[in-house]
Amino acid sequence: MVNAWLQRRRRHVLGWAVTALLTAFVGLLLVRGDIAARREVFQAEARSAHRLLSQRMAQHEAILATLALNAPSEAAGTVELPLPAGYPQLLSAQRVPLGPRTGGPSDAPSVYRVEPVDESSGRYALVTVHRGFVYRLVIDARRLLQDDDWPWSPDGPVRVALALQGAGTLLQAGAEPALRPAGLTEGFRFTQRLASESQAFELRAQRWTGPAEWPWGWLAVAAVASSVLVLLLFKALALRRERERAAERERLSKVARLNTLGELAAGMAHELNQPLTAILSGTQAALRLLKEAQQEAGGEGPGQALPALELAAAQARRAAEVVARLRGLVKSPALGPVAAPVDLAAQVRGLLEVLAPDLRARHIAAVLRGQVSPVRADPVALEQILHNLLTNAMQALERGPAFDRSITVTLQERPGWVDCLVADNGPGLPPDQPTKIFEPFFTTRDEGLGLGLSLCQTLAQAMGGQLSGEAGSPRGALFRLSLPTNDTGTSEPRQKNPSPRRS
Repeated sequence: MVNAWLQRRRRHVLGWAVTALLTAFVGLLLVRGDIAARREVFQAEARSAHRLLSQRMAQHEAILATLALNAPSEAAGTVELPLPAGYPQLLSAQRVPLGPRTGGPSDAPSVYRVEPVDESSGRYALVTVHRGFVYRLVIDARRLLQDDDWPWSPDGPVRVALALQGAGTLLQAGAEPALRPAGLTEGFRFTQRLASESQAFELRAQRWTGPAEWPWGWLAVAAVASSVLVLLLFKALALRRERERAAERERLSKVARLNTLGELAAGMAHELNQPLTAILSGTQAALRLLKEAQQEAGGEGPGQALPALELAAAQARRAAEVVARLRGLVKSPALGPVAAPVDLAAQVRGLLEVLAPDLRARHIAAVLRGQVSPVRADPVALEQILHNLLTNAMQALERGPAFDRSITVTLQERPGWVDCLVADNGPGLPPDQPTKIFEPFFTTRDEGLGLGLSLCQTLAQAMGGQLSGEAGSPRGALFRLSLPTNDTGTSEPRQKNPSPRRS
């Protein structure tokens, strides 16, 4: 009980650990993907802001050049120049006398510097010289953002500034620290010089990010999915272990039944030995007395009784040999059968004669074809295998129509081997059962025990041969018994569909 509780506890701990690791791994992938996506969006927005500000700087140069070209030449002293409409960042424009000209083009202004930025107000002046006058355009950098194309909201998580020669001005401060979501970090940065020679500001953008912006909804879904996946995995493993335990219990049950059958066979062999001996002795005595009486009567007497008694004596002797062999196998299974040269055709003919009454009663035509060399086998075991195959064929034909019933036994010889093919035209074998039919206790008949074919295959393998089954052509079943010839060793025969060996 304690060990079972500890095992369940370990499984629970292992399940939670696997779930946590899987959730962490999936969550890491989701967070990294989300961060990469937000970084890409920020970079695209920053490039858009950079392009917009660069355009603003180019506009300032064009406006200042236009003012210089259109300024009245007759006025002296400082002159306030009119500003174009639609540019809220332009605060004022002045023309200041410079004094004697020092040279330079006379048809266009020359932009050459930006006065230092006032960090407190965010203002700076763009200055140019034209025809002895200094033209000065005052610009409020903080009003450069008055445009629908600006990518960032003023109260968003992005801070934007312009810097020039150590001084700078803040264009967008972003949300107040108290209003920023908890858990944010410094996040992403973008720094790039504007595309303007006269106003060479550096754009600096920073976007705060962090756990507060992670996809917590998807992370929760990933955690639930990981838990369900691990649960299904452990359930599948538990079902697999249960199936393995059930298969092991079934195997042990079969072994127990086989052992029980072995004990039962040993007991039956012991109990049947004496009655069979008595039957054989009595039959032989009656046969001897009838022969003596027939001789005394000058050859006349019950001639029909003698063949019947001879058949009874032969079958009693066969039964006694089977029982004796069974007792020997139960006592010493390692000894195995005693191999000897056997005429296979004679064995088949003898069995067909014994089964002739049953064949006639079932309207079955049995045919033997072929003649082969003697095989090396145990005569009793070989007779038992052939008898079982023929009996199974007759029982299979009983489940089919009452006409056109046939059993064909074909003997074939190949180098070192002899094949005995027992074919019938009955219902045949289902496609998934050619190998199962040799498993102990597997049967297709309600009244069957499922040990006949298993025992036959074991006996065939003990003699160095093989027994296999397959579907017949065009219908029915075909069983192939392969045995070594009497002049060869016991190497493994080549089978079309060999069944697994059993020890």
